[in-house]
Formats: sequence, C-alpha cells, structure tokens
Amino acid sequence: MQDEKEEKKHSFFPDVYLSRFSSTIKLTVTAIYRDMSRDLIAINRETQPKEIQ
Repeated sequence: MQDEKEEKKHSFFPDVYLSRFSSTIKLTVTAIYRDMSRDLIAINRETQPKEIQ
C-alpha cells in the first residue's frame, strides 16, 4: 500500500510540478534579467556622458 502511493506520487510529481516549476523559473529569470538590464542601463547612462565629455 505504501509503495503504491510512493509510485503514484513519483509518476505524478514530475509532469505537473516540473511544468509549474519551469514556468516559475522562467518568470523569476525574466524578472531578474529585467532588473539587471535596468541597472546596467542606469550604470551606462551614468558612465557614458563622463566618458564622452
């Protein structure tokens, strides 16, 4: 009985959980990437005028 439950959990676990998990990772990575690119743009704006002048 216990083994059957474990097997069901294992076979069910990857598909549903992985799809949710991967979409969560995508959202997180996208958010982090946006924040990083914003910071980089801000840094570039601060440094570029000084370099040009």
